[in-house]
Amino acid sequence: LKWKQFIERINDVRVAVFFRDLCRLYRLDEVTQRVFKGQSTARGQLFYLEDQWGGIRLDQLIHMKYEIRSWLQGDLRLRSKPEAQASRQTRKHLRTLLVQMLTYAVDKHYLPYNPFTGTAITVRKGGAPPVDRSEFFVTPEQFRWMLNDPLTPSHVKMMILLAYTTGLRSEEFLALKWDVIEFDGPEPKIRIERTVDGKHIREAAKSENSKSRVPMCDGLGAALLYFKDENPSVDGWVFGSLRTGRPLHRTSLGADHLLPALRRMAAKFRKELPNGIPGGTAFHAFRHGFNALIVQVETDDPKKVKEVQMKLLRHGDKRTNDRYGKSAPPLRQRARQAHINVSDLAMGETVS
Repeated sequence: LKWKQFIERINDVRVAVFFRDLCRLYRLDEVTQRVFKGQSTARGQLFYLEDQWGGIRLDQLIHMKYEIRSWLQGDLRLRSKPEAQASRQTRKHLRTLLVQMLTYAVDKHYLPYNPFTGTAITVRKGGAPPVDRSEFFVTPEQFRWMLNDPLTPSHVKMMILLAYTTGLRSEEFLALKWDVIEFDGPEPKIRIERTVDGKHIREAAKSENSKSRVPMCDGLGAALLYFKDENPSVDGWVFGSLRTGRPLHRTSLGADHLLPALRRMAAKFRKELPNGIPGGTAFHAFRHGFNALIVQVETDDPKKVKEVQMKLLRHGDKRTNDRYGKSAPPLRQRARQAHINVSDLAMGETVS
């Protein structure tokens, strides 16, 4: 009891001396400000960092670049499955979190500077590299085939239609209620008022930009009205579960319905998709396809394309558009045409 009282008194008066002190403060001040899913993810990542470096003083830690990089790229095991190595992506997330924590320490004057910003610590090996899904692109022909696939349930087809024609995120269309869909008026739109993550419903959008109303064409509006007539509403949800009265669960939807539908489509279009469906493909692939089609349709002005992307995709960071589906065919075709135009211009040919 005396030891516990002593530790509590010391923790009340001292700033972050050891890295575990910084973990405790960061958890209270920063992690609690994140969305629910972000909080659980950050807490899990913090355990790895605190277990390894908790007993190191901060003034020592900032001089341990080699040791930290070796740990990130070495034999890093999962806490839940000690027999398995942490993936490359997990290691990169741990590196990012460590940099964020030391930046927080600098802001709070616990450290004079953060030596690990930029590329000071890189993760280039260790664990399985992330799956490359940049080459995967659902063409309009493949999309229409999926909508006519008799083995795919109607509610999954409606989700695919929303994702591919509006770019809605899965956590957004699963959280839709019928009262946020504006069928009437000169410009029918969909309001994004909430998101859902598994069992957790958050009465807020992902970001300020995500709150922008999503345009709805007449064809999509008619499909939604037909879906509403054929599928009775569950407590006002567009995609509600009769068993729970809450939105359907994204993970089970993907495993039970979406992935089998994608595999059937890949078998049908074997020539276009010789490598099948990349691992981890989910509803977000249709959002990437939506972005690629924007580039194909809006061909007048690159600056105009970026403005349309920001308006329709509702990203919080403009740089995200540059990373979205870089290798999708419409983007590759446009880049190739630009290459041809530049080459013709350089060699004296008339640009068509």
